[in-house]
Amino acid sequence: MTYSRVSNTQAREERLTPDLLALHALRPRGTWDSLPSGGLAHTWLAMHDSLRHGQAMLERLATHWQLKLIDAARFREQALPLLQQHLGHLHGHHRLEDTHYFPQFRVMEPRIGSGIDLLENDHESLHRAIDVLEELTRRLASLGLDDPETSALIQKLAGALHRFGPEMRQHLLDEEDLVIPLLAIADNHNTPPDNKESA
Repeated sequence: MTYSRVSNTQAREERLTPDLLALHALRPRGTWDSLPSGGLAHTWLAMHDSLRHGQAMLERLATHWQLKLIDAARFREQALPLLQQHLGHLHGHHRLEDTHYFPQFRVMEPRIGSGIDLLENDHESLHRAIDVLEELTRRLASLGLDDPETSALIQKLAGALHRFGPEMRQHLLDEEDLVIPLLAIADNHNTPPDNKESA
């Protein structure tokens, strides 16, 4: 896979100032295809790709509902298990970063400390949106297909999914630009951070 960067908002792109991207200049995205498959940098990217895939599947379902290509029964059947898996994956990934990896990264490379602050702030914002998605998911799971609220609830959920996607994807891009070069350099020197478990 080629790890190109596509930014959705120039303002968020400019958050990562040149001083935060010093390591990225040493290991830019164009070199990431050669990362060793057993290294933490490669594993991190694979996890992010999985999150992108899960979000894309949910947004596709949301679009199909909005275009009336699927009915409430089909949406509910397909979306509920995907939502539970995807939101759980996001929770676990962010919890491991916040409690385990980010503190190590601050020690390993103090120059990116303010960048880690940005990522942690992103997590807070993302999890407010995740809380909304989880509440809508719980409500949808509790309603019958003949409930008059079901269609309106699916419409809210579809809109929330489309709003969440761009913020999540931009966060993943920013995180990769900060973290992957650090991990790649550490992997190359055989001094990776404590790999408690896959990110």
